[in-house]
Amino acid sequence: MKLITREGKLFNKIHIFDLLFLILVFVVILGAVSKFSGKNIINLTTNTENVMVEFTVETYPFHEDYFASIEVGDKLAEDKKYINGTVTNIQIIDNMLALPDNNGQMVTASDPFKKKALVTSRVEMSYKDPVYKMGKEEMVVGNVFFFTTEKVKLSSVIVDFKIVK
Repeated sequence: MKLITREGKLFNKIHIFDLLFLILVFVVILGAVSKFSGKNIINLTTNTENVMVEFTVETYPFHEDYFASIEVGDKLAEDKKYINGTVTNIQIIDNMLALPDNNGQMVTASDPFKKKALVTSRVEMSYKDPVYKMGKEEMVVGNVFFFTTEKVKLSSVIVDFKIVK
């Protein structure tokens, strides 16, 4: 038995062009489902629940004036869309530097030019065991997080994460 016969049939059952057409239709359907599900096909098949979460991020060092644009009550955003969450607290802290002095000893002191901010927010996230997601970003303590509001976008690290009942 030949793999492809003279008529162009695969295993003497199906024509090669028919098989290619079926594969093409399958790929197009898979692409459409992927596009309309936000590039995450798994979310279509499993149940997710929404939970209220309070998290705190520590920003990278910036000039202190930059943090004046963040205000309590600002709405959180992602990809030019608002998310169901707001900023609840802002605390500006010193950016500590460790530098050697004239004797070669390490000295820690606050940076006179740059500060950090601890920004606490309360937001409704989707939860699908074991992943918490805010928009497209997974929320894990220690991960880099792009904190975006209606006025500002900050590079930060998630330092605290708790579920609010």
